[in-house]
Amino acid sequence: MVEVVKTETYLIAIDLPKPFPLGFGTLKQLPRVLYKIELCCNKKFFVGWGEASIDFPFVDYDAYDIYDALKKNKIDGKIIKNRKELLTDKNIRKNLLKKTPAAFAAFNMAIDDAFGKIENKNLMSFYGKRRRGMKSLYSISFMKNPSLVLQEAEKRFNQGYVPKIKVGKNISSDVEIIIKMETSKKRKFIYALDFNAQYTKKQFLKLINKLKISKVSLNKILFMEQPTTVKQGIRAMSDVKKRIRKLFKKNIVIIADESFVNLKNAITCVNNGIGLNFKIQKIGGIFYAREIEKRIKKMKKIKVNSIVGGTFPTAIGRVYDQQAVCVLDSVNMPGDGMEPSTDWFCKEKHLIRESFERKNKEGVFF
Repeated sequence: MVEVVKTETYLIAIDLPKPFPLGFGTLKQLPRVLYKIELCCNKKFFVGWGEASIDFPFVDYDAYDIYDALKKNKIDGKIIKNRKELLTDKNIRKNLLKKTPAAFAAFNMAIDDAFGKIENKNLMSFYGKRRRGMKSLYSISFMKNPSLVLQEAEKRFNQGYVPKIKVGKNISSDVEIIIKMETSKKRKFIYALDFNAQYTKKQFLKLINKLKISKVSLNKILFMEQPTTVKQGIRAMSDVKKRIRKLFKKNIVIIADESFVNLKNAITCVNNGIGLNFKIQKIGGIFYAREIEKRIKKMKKIKVNSIVGGTFPTAIGRVYDQQAVCVLDSVNMPGDGMEPSTDWFCKEKHLIRESFERKNKEGVFF
């Protein structure tokens, strides 16, 4: 038997090394919630840590809501047989997973960490290892002109990353950027586009028509992420995917991010041929992400494209993202979740003792 000795919740703020412009605004400082759980087993004490690293405007709750939810999750003194008792507890799920999924992700992370120490197992032993590693995306925010975007993208590509270009600023600017990317003379150059749900279906179709007129081929795009607004639904993404296929004779992968936050969304996406961005914080942790995958497996046989995205976590959360890449069945493309947090948070902002592994010569992180 295992006793929950105590839990502690911390709210911190971390400055980004440089502002990160996006379609909805510029990120400068990130509030983060850390969660600590202490367990007692056979008179020995074991500590686990978790992190919640997502907040408004990505979701409709903020860091304080996460902090408050975890503080109110009173489990001190609880006696349990195993970790699944906590991760499937109906009240905990109601108060954390349903209302603030990022809080449940931190909870899940801390539970896995503590029980891993108790049982002398790594996370792969709990969920099953599906792959050794994956290449990483590298997000490139808005810049003064398309030439600078291409220059930065090619630099990151040379370093072994797949560049993910943040677009959605305006149609004319995006068209210029995509033309620049498509006309890169670099061999085997590929990239992804992230629209952050900035366009209506009508606006995005206008962008696609302009690209067709410009006679670019879209041969180098790995995928497009969330090209249309959340309000217009998953069907809008399916419609633009069909339009791209008709105009360019290509089946470009479309990935849902903002429109995918739960099992119901996942089912709708898969039924409409839309891939999934498993941002572990947004979904609510690996345990629930695996539940989503198991449900999808029971559907008719459809190829599911998915990635593990990122939410600017510290090293605590990023290690968990990287582990998620290795245990989720459907992951088949590079994601932000593989990028070491030390690309953003170094020295005192690197909150673990260990260093991140370097990528190999193919650009794969393990």
